[in-house]
Amino acid sequence: MQKAYDMNRMHFVQGDTDSLTWAISGNPNRGPDQLFEEVIKDQGFYDRYKDCVYTDNGQKQILHIGVEKQGYNCIALSPKNYIINDEIVLKGVILDQNPQINEQTFVDCINNGKVTTAVNTTLAQRREMTTEANEGQFVPLVADTDFEINDTYPHQIRRIDNQEIKEPYINNDNYIIYINGKHYRLHRLIAQNFIPNPDNLNEVDHVNRDRSDFHIQNLRWISHSDNSKNKSSSKNIDYIYVDSISDEAIVINEYGKHRFEFYYYDPETDEFLYYNGRQYRQLHVNEDKRTGSLFVSIDAKRNSQYTKVMCTINGINTCFNQLIEATISAT
Repeated sequence: MQKAYDMNRMHFVQGDTDSLTWAISGNPNRGPDQLFEEVIKDQGFYDRYKDCVYTDNGQKQILHIGVEKQGYNCIALSPKNYIINDEIVLKGVILDQNPQINEQTFVDCINNGKVTTAVNTTLAQRREMTTEANEGQFVPLVADTDFEINDTYPHQIRRIDNQEIKEPYINNDNYIIYINGKHYRLHRLIAQNFIPNPDNLNEVDHVNRDRSDFHIQNLRWISHSDNSKNKSSSKNIDYIYVDSISDEAIVINEYGKHRFEFYYYDPETDEFLYYNGRQYRQLHVNEDKRTGSLFVSIDAKRNSQYTKVMCTINGINTCFNQLIEATISAT
């Protein structure tokens, strides 16, 4: 690099085993897309060798430098923990709380090496979880009074006597807290402390089905029946949810002697769907191995009880045709 570029106009920011970041003092009238073009000191050497090195996948690299991303600002918390932004920001610092940080602060730092201090009240990292340091407060944990829980996401739990933070571990996609010889699901501990349960419901649901999202607005007390209607998967089948269906969608409310609620067929997408009160879940189409018939599994309600009904696609289409014929006759 030193043969091609003016290293006096390049500042090393950070590096790790397979990458590094440079700050370039190039053309102030050009943006980050100028890359290294404005700091070339030997144009002949550059032109001769810039295309001589290839990667394993056959892509050219300029003097063995592959540019992944460029921007005005690089935040480097540690190796393998950095981001390049298109705007100048100061990581972890709220500018409203630090009026001494402004554009001139950056200019003075670059030109004169002047250091301006600021108070970081937002950033703290702990095992892939980000919390807001110095915010929120700890309150007694309902499940165990030897512990307390922070009322701010991600709701850290700590022992009262020695302030030891209890870290969750993952078991079958569930985040578990082990305290005083017992295992608790983290989302349930949070709900017990911060979400009212006037109907004395016994389960806690992740509304968006992401079990790593413990925001209070994503948790709700729910019955077992309603909780099962918001599952993300079943029997190795991942469910797909959509927010809306077309105006052409047809209500599926009967099949033979069976009666249904909240089931639809959308001819625009050729899909059967179930509405769980928030979103529409696409029904998985199965195939009968004996007959080759296609069918969907639908819950039929009878005397306040639900029964699983296997509805063949041909049978449902027959119901549709009867419904359409009845509608035409009525008009």
